Amino acid sequence: MREFVRTHIARLPLEYRVLHRQFLLRVIDLEALSIEADIPRFLGQFAGVLMMISLLQALGTLMFPPPPALYWHVEQSAVSRMMLVIGLIAVLTWDNIFPDRRDAMILGPLPVKPGIILLAKISASAGLLGIAILALNFASSFSRSLVFGGAGGWLGIFRYFVSYWFTMVASAAFLYGAVLTIQGTTAYLLPRRLFLRVSAFLQLAAFGVFLVAYFLAPSVDTHAQLATLGSRSPLAASPILWFFALLNQCNGSLPAGALWLAQRAWIALACAVAGATVSLLVC
Repeated sequence: MREFVRTHIARLPLEYRVLHRQFLLRVIDLEALSIEADIPRFLGQFAGVLMMISLLQALGTLMFPPPPALYWHVEQSAVSRMMLVIGLIAVLTWDNIFPDRRDAMILGPLPVKPGIILLAKISASAGLLGIAILALNFASSFSRSLVFGGAGGWLGIFRYFVSYWFTMVASAAFLYGAVLTIQGTTAYLLPRRLFLRVSAFLQLAAFGVFLVAYFLAPSVDTHAQLATLGSRSPLAASPILWFFALLNQCNGSLPAGALWLAQRAWIALACAVAGATVSLLVC
């Protein structure tokens, strides 16, 4: 298997492989870390912390299974935790996805296609997101599938497992894509000097919003609360509820009256991915 992967990696353009490695080593803003920061060690410690959290959650779910009345609360907590981690990653990698002045000065004179530079930057950021998603859910996804989907037999466990992973990836793609869309839009519309000032403010504001959303976001734990939730309710504007509904839609346990919440998740995901793609191509 390792030889198979190495063989296919060796077929990639040399420029892409070199740039991907360099961008991966600077995917985290070095100014946010200590002067002696070691990026590979930092990424390993980051993944280790998330893996420990996932293991503790898995053990807690298997040893002390929550009652069915708390299933929705646990699922919403999982979505909000995933969004918090992706939000913090977006803050730490705020200026590293779009080409900066250093890239223009160093890579501009070289005979490297802009598409390869962009692809290397995207793959480096996607690698960091992939580490976060896998580390935070690798154990908890199995335990929750066994407990929450066990009533449906092996088919129910498998369906819940696939639905859970799809929802985690979709929520991460939505949030990161939304951040890239905001960055790309402001970079395109504002002069460079004004953009740098606004970008710093947006980075600080995003950090605060992600923390507030995680600690203060209300949850919907019963069918009665979900049935009385209207489209104009403040709760209906919560992406956490959208992707919680998406998880239950994929799992087949979402009430018919709440399908509009899952539809908002699909629309938000499509808009975020499209906005991020246009922003990257323009910038």
